[in-house]
Amino acid sequence: MVRNIILSILLLVCLSPEAHAGKPFIIVQMSDPQFGFKQGKVDPEDVRHELANTIEAIRSINLLRPDIVVITGDIVNHRNNAAQLEAADSMMRSFRKDMEVLMIPGNHDVKTGGGEVDASDFVGHWGYERFSVLRKGCALIGINSTYIKLAPGSDAARENRAWLEAELTKAAESRKTKCTIVFSHYPFFLASPDEGDGYMAISSAERGSYLELFKKSDVNYIFAGHLHNNCEASGDGLQMVVTSSVGWPLGTGVAGIRIITVDGDKVRHRFYETKDIPTDRREVIGSM
Repeated sequence: MVRNIILSILLLVCLSPEAHAGKPFIIVQMSDPQFGFKQGKVDPEDVRHELANTIEAIRSINLLRPDIVVITGDIVNHRNNAAQLEAADSMMRSFRKDMEVLMIPGNHDVKTGGGEVDASDFVGHWGYERFSVLRKGCALIGINSTYIKLAPGSDAARENRAWLEAELTKAAESRKTKCTIVFSHYPFFLASPDEGDGYMAISSAERGSYLELFKKSDVNYIFAGHLHNNCEASGDGLQMVVTSSVGWPLGTGVAGIRIITVDGDKVRHRFYETKDIPTDRREVIGSM
């Protein structure tokens, strides 16, 4: 009887969040569930494929119990499609109740046109469009990169830039900050910082000033999505990591998630196909 009580107490201690204190901080990055994407041109209400893949991933994430989950945009294929938004709500309900989940919008989550971006639908549904939090000495900053890519000259883009500068300054000046990671839907580059323009990445006209800001603010990693495939590049001390879609990949991509570990100022990451997502924190930390 006493033995069983002791074992129960030890089990509760091991499962408690406090048990992870002082150990590597685990972040899961999910990107582009984009409910309604696969059948978008045929039947926008058909979300079965993306939802099945996403829920399968979340089952493993719930067992893994990461410290935080970040979803880097394109939550739905069309910003105000009721069936797609219900699938997104179902996704959120599938996470453990005690799990912190943050998100930022992608281009499919906002209204665009005429050099403007309107994120009011996204904010109306989710309550925010960007975030800045400090977790175990790591500043995590999620930006609405649609302003940078699709409305660079707008008032909203300027306000977004001012907010980002303020949050990066705050992180850099805090004695508690050991590292700063930025999350974006759009990648800032795919091959090198001086590459030309294309549909997938931030334009070269905007890229330079943001990369200079990140360098000045000691940002070493940016994690993004949008590509529906994996891609990694680096330049001038900055690692640009693009994560495939959890919902429906493109080209040679596979559906899955990225697991990021942070230990002090050391950041490591690895992409896992959905069927291979580990469920043991020790396995994750040991494999990085």
